[in-house]
Amino acid sequence: MLRSHTPSVPVERPWHREPIVWLVITLPLVAVIGAVTSAVLAARGADPEVADALGQPGAAIRQARIGDALAARPGVALELTTSDGTLTAHLSLPTAGGTVAPTSLVAVFSQATGAAPDQRVNLEPNGTGSYTARLPPLAPGHWSIEITPSDHSWRLTGDFIDAPGSLTLRARPAS
Repeated sequence: MLRSHTPSVPVERPWHREPIVWLVITLPLVAVIGAVTSAVLAARGADPEVADALGQPGAAIRQARIGDALAARPGVALELTTSDGTLTAHLSLPTAGGTVAPTSLVAVFSQATGAAPDQRVNLEPNGTGSYTARLPPLAPGHWSIEITPSDHSWRLTGDFIDAPGSLTLRARPAS
């Protein structure tokens, strides 16, 4: 028996029944919805903490340079010594120009790698022209130190590896 071969005629379906049509429509639609969502979130405003954090480093750098220059002008020098967990600071201030010894000093120890948290120490006068404080235990490594009076009118900075026996800090020349 012979079979007759009739070519198959494709059945036409309506456009909304074709899967490729939905793929072509869905991808751009998802992109438009994402863009509108992003625009709405941006229009509501930025987180104030993020905006402040981005604006502050520049101001801090400018303030630090001013502090360095103010320490250089009167020729401030500081000798730090550590002994038995005590930090002693011998401050040298020229008496010319009305420079007055600060009521207290603030020392901030920062590890260069950022592995250990910063340590803040308040140095109080001990009656002998020096300032003393209990030195917190510092992890071994490279530390940066910043010393300012409590009113932040000047700043001295330095670097040391591990806890120094003695370290002299002088104002950096203005650049």
